[in-house]
Amino acid sequence: MRNLAARWLTAVFLVGLAAALALYAVRFVWNLAKLAGELFEPDDSVFLPGVVHLLDAALAVSLIVMVAVSSWDSLVSRLTNDEGTSRFAWAT
Repeated sequence: MRNLAARWLTAVFLVGLAAALALYAVRFVWNLAKLAGELFEPDDSVFLPGVVHLLDAALAVSLIVMVAVSSWDSLVSRLTNDEGTSRFAWAT
């Protein structure tokens, strides 16, 4: 019985991660819009660090998605249906 409760507790955290990613996506778009306004500045000292920051954000989000999908796979849900095929074939 404790194993089932731990799975549901993990599901709550994974849903929270998904919500945090949605909020972070809004912030990413906001930063991208700010960066687009600085596109024609003659000095690269503002634009290039902004691009690197967006790259850093994209890599961090990719890591969080990998952790969330693998945690969901191993702790919360079985990723195969009754025929043995993966329901997440789009991720491979």
